[in-house]
Amino acid sequence: MMFARKRFGHLAGDDALKRIAVALSQALRASNIICRYGGEEFICLLLLKQDDEDWKHMHACFQARGSLPLS
Repeated sequence: MMFARKRFGHLAGDDALKRIAVALSQALRASNIICRYGGEEFICLLLLKQDDEDWKHMHACFQARGSLPLS
């Protein structure tokens, strides 16, 4: 986000943060917790079980991070 803020201004950086938060919330279940930590970092607390389905949710989180158009 620092790149977005420096290149496009604070409003663009804020918009990028909101897009990331939405993408993470859509990728995870409602029982998981998403928090913004610091300026540009997010923490996702995943309540995982040992079945494969829960690990797919964790993988979806990482995929969502890489699929956002930030330019």
